[in-house]
Amino acid sequence: MTSTTPGADPQTGLRPIFVVGAARSGTTLLQSMIDAHPDIALVGELHFFDQILRLRETIPEPVDRRAIEPLRQGILTCHASRFVPDIDRALDLALPRLATAPRPTYGLLFRLLLEAFAELRGAGRVGEKTPTNVRYLAEIVELFPDARVVHILRDPRDSISSRVRYPFSSPSVIFNTLLWKIEMIYAFDFRATEKVGDGRYLEVHYEALVQDTEQQLRRICRFIDVHYAAKMLAGHRRADRVVRGEPWKAGVGEPVNRRSVDAWQQRLTPAQVGLIEALGGACIEQSGYQRIATAGRPRLVVEALHDVLRYVPYKLRTSWRARREERAGTTIGSESSKITSMLWRALRS
Repeated sequence: MTSTTPGADPQTGLRPIFVVGAARSGTTLLQSMIDAHPDIALVGELHFFDQILRLRETIPEPVDRRAIEPLRQGILTCHASRFVPDIDRALDLALPRLATAPRPTYGLLFRLLLEAFAELRGAGRVGEKTPTNVRYLAEIVELFPDARVVHILRDPRDSISSRVRYPFSSPSVIFNTLLWKIEMIYAFDFRATEKVGDGRYLEVHYEALVQDTEQQLRRICRFIDVHYAAKMLAGHRRADRVVRGEPWKAGVGEPVNRRSVDAWQQRLTPAQVGLIEALGGACIEQSGYQRIATAGRPRLVVEALHDVLRYVPYKLRTSWRARREERAGTTIGSESSKITSMLWRALRS
């Protein structure tokens, strides 16, 4: 198994639903719609693979019963946990069951957490939405062979123009484009091994979802093998079930609209569009979109220099904050070494 795969037997019978996608691509909107189904609980964002699983460095598996409380505190200290509604109650259900399991592994912990959320919501099906799980699709289906993965795609210019304004995110167009590209590479590597729409992996475009919402939701329901429910069209009325303490996701509480489609045309300069399209390369077409930039090379060079100057202060601030939180003994879910290797792969592609 790879280092990001928890040591556990495959978890069959649960049929979990995973919603993934690049940051700012509509994952929370889609989560709110699926979670509004009366028989589905779709929790987010646990960040199991990139945060919780890192606790294995200090709390190895099989997890000793005496480590259950430190494990609980470690999970609650993860950066993402503060934003997950009902995480405390789910841990209250899941951890005692883990402590008495014959093989208390992190893979089993993931299953028990999902089952706990289903129990709390009175749902027959359960799933999870973490955008960055797009990097861990192979690990997901290795752990849950009967999983269903719904990957939402969005025009990278819209995604990145939103991403540079996102709290905790870099203001650099170059940095965010490379992150978007590597996430697409991971997804397309996985797609090459799966039959799209007729197995464990389905792609949905954000623009189609907001344009013809009911048709896309019916398509998703067929894929995950549940009946369509009209309540899914009103997911915004239950936004408090999927969002907690994240004002940048306030839009999920509004009725579905097309306001954010092609918003990049007002947010980005022609040179920034050129950088995205030059760096995104063929991944843009593979995602279902077309490149249209007209900015010449000199303008791209100047914009790239300005972009680097915007990135440097951000990097200094985040590095300082990471060192401070490390000294304080808190977990922030950083993956700096992995992101660095990912960026190199994106640059070479």
